[in-house]
Amino acid sequence: MSCNTVVDDPGIPLVNIMNEKSSKCENNDVCQTTTTDTKSSKCVNIDVCQTTTTDTKSSKCVDIDVCQTTTTDTKSSKCVNVDVCQTTTTDTKSSKCVNVDVCQTTTTDMKSSTCVNIDVCQTTTTGTSNILSNNESKLHGISYRLRRRKYLFQQRRRCVNFEFAVTIISLLIMLVETELLFAGVIGKTSTASIILKMVLSGTTFILWYLVVTYHAIGIQIHMTENGWKHWQLAVRFPWTYLKILMEIVVCAVHPLPGNIIFQSEGLDGQLRMVSPDGILSILMLGRLYIIGRFIVIHSKLLTDTSTQSLGALNKVKISTAFVLKALMSAMPGTMLISIMVFILLINSWAMRTCEVYYHPGNSANDFLNSMWLICITFLTVGYGDMYPNTYCGRVVSVISGLMGVGTTALLITLLASKLEQSRAEKYVYNFVSQIQLDKELKAEASNIIKRSLMLWKMRHVHNEHKVKIYRKLLKAIHAMQAIRNHLSSIRDSAVGSIEINKSVNDIYEYTEKMKEEQSDLKDKVRIIENKLFEMDEKLDVMVSSIIAK
Repeated sequence: MSCNTVVDDPGIPLVNIMNEKSSKCENNDVCQTTTTDTKSSKCVNIDVCQTTTTDTKSSKCVDIDVCQTTTTDTKSSKCVNVDVCQTTTTDTKSSKCVNVDVCQTTTTDMKSSTCVNIDVCQTTTTGTSNILSNNESKLHGISYRLRRRKYLFQQRRRCVNFEFAVTIISLLIMLVETELLFAGVIGKTSTASIILKMVLSGTTFILWYLVVTYHAIGIQIHMTENGWKHWQLAVRFPWTYLKILMEIVVCAVHPLPGNIIFQSEGLDGQLRMVSPDGILSILMLGRLYIIGRFIVIHSKLLTDTSTQSLGALNKVKISTAFVLKALMSAMPGTMLISIMVFILLINSWAMRTCEVYYHPGNSANDFLNSMWLICITFLTVGYGDMYPNTYCGRVVSVISGLMGVGTTALLITLLASKLEQSRAEKYVYNFVSQIQLDKELKAEASNIIKRSLMLWKMRHVHNEHKVKIYRKLLKAIHAMQAIRNHLSSIRDSAVGSIEINKSVNDIYEYTEKMKEEQSDLKDKVRIIENKLFEMDEKLDVMVSSIIAK
């Protein structure tokens, strides 16, 4: 502890009114006393020594030099220059220098102003004992990345929720406007139609913003997972840009406000004035991909931390494709039926829209007839009683046929997997088959023996009965060979990767057990050798004692 006192008139603290004595003690154990009527200067020297114990010892010494000048009736200025030098001795040396400039001005009228300028310059070198060790900084970085990753996942889920809501609202507005137009309630130039389409345009702009935000959050997640600081590293040129551009184009398609028409030639060769709203309404259904994104982003496989950890350990990326494959494996029937119903409803509405817009008065203008046309096209039957009369309808029919082929392939795969025996069922069946074949093998072996004995007895006889017995003998031999081949094929099919792994594990356990027994045997042999050495020494002692006597 250090203390400086100036003996004039009693002083006051630096921050209070200068009319009474005061004493000030700081945390550094420094006591200061100031005077009022005369100028005074004070110099305070403070030495602070600190010793810390880490992996290696380090000591820190701090020298603080403080000079203060105080006046009474006029303004007083105080300038404090503090130089702090710290030197730490570890495996490698590190030094830190801190320069602090403090200026204080105090008046006697209870007014004071304080101006503090602090300039800190630190230079450190790595060592085994720093303020924060490398391990702590790494753990801090990992914990920060995990927290940020969790926050970004929540933000992405919230963004997808908004995308889903905006998509459903926009599609409902489009369906309402189209159905009201088909029913003749509103027209293209009516106020209701224009308002609905303007609202639809507004939802389109909102959806653009949400799509860009979704991809921006995805880039941030990629940066956080890999510890990158620059977003260019997380972007794959040009695929990331093309993906964002493609989504923006898909979400941009929608019927525009107003009555836009153009001249078009139909399949019958007639020229008609048609509107592009039919094609734009059908293309707007491409926004339904956001429903799949909504299902995937809320899946437990994507949000569960344990699943993410197991995937990282096994180098498996938990992505949209992984979630869809898992859903198809867990609920194949539900997923397939949902896909088929979804395709049926969407394509039926698209077919009806094409026929109503571009070929009025057709039989496919009814929704039920459109469903029938899509069904026979989807199943690749095509009875010929109905067919599309527009180019738009033909495109929808081709797409429905391709979807039907793909869905049929999935259905066949699903049925084949369901009809296939399980592992336990296959074992039971093979075991029962082996028992039955063993019985048949014994029966054929006995037939061979009987026919052979009968032929041996009839070795001197040459008649038709002997020929029949010989034929039966050959038949029994062929049957026995076929049974043996069947048994060998069953045994080969029964041995799979699981059985091989089990055999390898059994051999490994048996080998380890033999090693332990050999080590025990070596210990016992060593003990016997020690006992033999002891016996030999005792015998030598006895012989030497006998000779001495």
